[in-house]
This record gives sequence, structure tokens and C-alpha cells, in this order.
Amino acid sequence: MRTSPTIFDRAVQQWEGLDWACIWPVLGGNRAYDITIRLADDHAGEFDSQLLDLLASPNPVVVAHALTVLQRSKSPALARIPPELLNDTRTVTIASCLLDERTIGQLATEAVEAVDTNDN
Repeated sequence: MRTSPTIFDRAVQQWEGLDWACIWPVLGGNRAYDITIRLADDHAGEFDSQLLDLLASPNPVVVAHALTVLQRSKSPALARIPPELLNDTRTVTIASCLLDERTIGQLATEAVEAVDTNDN
């Protein structure tokens, strides 16, 4: 018997098909951004281990979205991200009002610092 894909499965499928990360609101809406936010807000903590696994993805767009979910949900799992991720120099283009380019290391550092700051 085939089961329906979870919101996590649908999110990963969306992310894998993108050429850029949709981690900030974009005018006119965006399905990848919407599902990322729903995953963080409505399913916080539910998929943390799978999100941590995605941090090893060769696709920087997938990694950026996984980090965004963990950061937005203030996940304690961010304390367990691989230390080498903080120095990851792979770049990802981020769509917002303008296109921005960041490294995975920058995004990982920001995610960890945001959660640390919110805890103080």
C-alpha cells in the first residue's frame, strides 16, 4: 500500500527542483517559500533528524532550506550541525526582492547565532 508523501517529502521535492533558495518572502508568493515556512511553523521539531541529514546534501539549495527551517523553528538540533558546515564555501543564490548570493557557511553561522541570541 502506497502512503501519501509527508509535508517534509513535498518540501524536499520542491527544494530539489530549484535553481535558487526561496528562504525570504518574495512578492507574489512562492510555493517553495510557503512550504518551508509551514514546515518550520506548523511542524517544528517533527523532522529535525531528517533536516540534519539534509545538511549533507550536495545541493546547496536544499541545505539552505533545511537551515532555514531549523533556524525559524529555533531548533535545538542546530547545536548538532557538523562544524565543517560553518566553513562551507559553496554558494547559493537567494531570491527575495533582489537576488543575493551567500555561502552555506554564512547561512549556517547565521542560523546558529540566531538561535543562540534568542536563548539569551
